[in-house]
Amino acid sequence: MTDYKWNPIRPLSEQDGVIDLAFIRPLYDSWRISEKRLKESSRDNLREFNNRLVRRLSIETGILERLYDLDRCTTEALIAMGFVEDIVSRSSTDIEPSRLIDILQDQEAAIQLVLDCIANKRPLTKSVLHELHILEGGPDHENSHWYKYEVVASAKDAGKFANFSEHHYFVKASIRAEREQLVFVVSFHHVGRELSGIIEVTAFAKLVSFEGSEDRHSVSDSFFVCSLEPFVFTHQTDVKFVEAAFTRWIDASLAIAVKEYGDRL
Repeated sequence: MTDYKWNPIRPLSEQDGVIDLAFIRPLYDSWRISEKRLKESSRDNLREFNNRLVRRLSIETGILERLYDLDRCTTEALIAMGFVEDIVSRSSTDIEPSRLIDILQDQEAAIQLVLDCIANKRPLTKSVLHELHILEGGPDHENSHWYKYEVVASAKDAGKFANFSEHHYFVKASIRAEREQLVFVVSFHHVGRELSGIIEVTAFAKLVSFEGSEDRHSVSDSFFVCSLEPFVFTHQTDVKFVEAAFTRWIDASLAIAVKEYGDRL
């Protein structure tokens, strides 16, 4: 295998500047004509065109990365009307609509950030790259957005701010009887707007209802916090000293979830 030596990014050289781009010139000229027409009609029309283009790129990025599937009609509606959860039916995608909208909004913010750097509206700095990394999902893009709304809600219930700029992990378990399902989630997240080294654990659950016992698409769901208070630890916490307390905390939280589920059956 060839060894490559890292080098910092450098400005384009004269050799780079003479690359023949004649094959894309017609597209460039066509866009300039269309851009001029939009500007002359209304600057709002040009702004809306650009917004729709960003939304289309946001949706297609997630599909290419296999984060979700989305049908054509819903895709076009989201492009035209914006990332509104009410537009998305549960049958139009393979993930929860609320989770889809979270991903799309982050994709949109990431693309806009890149465009701002290209237009020199923001300098390309380490902090910008860090911000882009956070928007793109941090260490695990595939599931980093899962239950984001619920984690924020459970943190707010405890009077805390869930900091997603740091790593977030969760453990999920679910049971289903006929048309009713319980999804129990334990979230491990940093709290505070500044890095504090403090991790809090919260537990929450979702009661999901299906029209038929064999259906995969839900017709309704409800969310509730199960932990009476967060379980707190830091990177210096010795696991063996908190294991018993954490087990009791889990048992109490799970008991609340199972009680709600039993009342639903």
